[in-house]
Amino acid sequence: MTFLIDENLSRRLKHSLEPSFPGCRHVADFDLLAADDPVIHARALAEGLALLSKDDDFRVLVERAGPPPKLVLIRLPNAPTLAIADAILRHSTEIAEFLRTPGSGVLEISADS
Repeated sequence: MTFLIDENLSRRLKHSLEPSFPGCRHVADFDLLAADDPVIHARALAEGLALLSKDDDFRVLVERAGPPPKLVLIRLPNAPTLAIADAILRHSTEIAEFLRTPGSGVLEISADS
């Protein structure tokens, strides 16, 4: 499983993540840059993708509907794209395990984790 990256994260992020998470897509790839969160959530579900976002609204959607899709929530305020990519890649084993196993729908990645 791989990611549908929300608009609050750079399009360039998918290229950094591609070696570890092949097939990453950005909402721009689906012409969803101005789409409401439920539309993005529905697209992730339809495409079999996990959500990757900094937007806590997706937590509400995932917790209300239950996974899938799963959500990797980035808690790195004002971090540049490279720092976000580095944090995700540092946690790639944990993220891959989270995406593979049933259970919790939300995994948070923060500067402290």
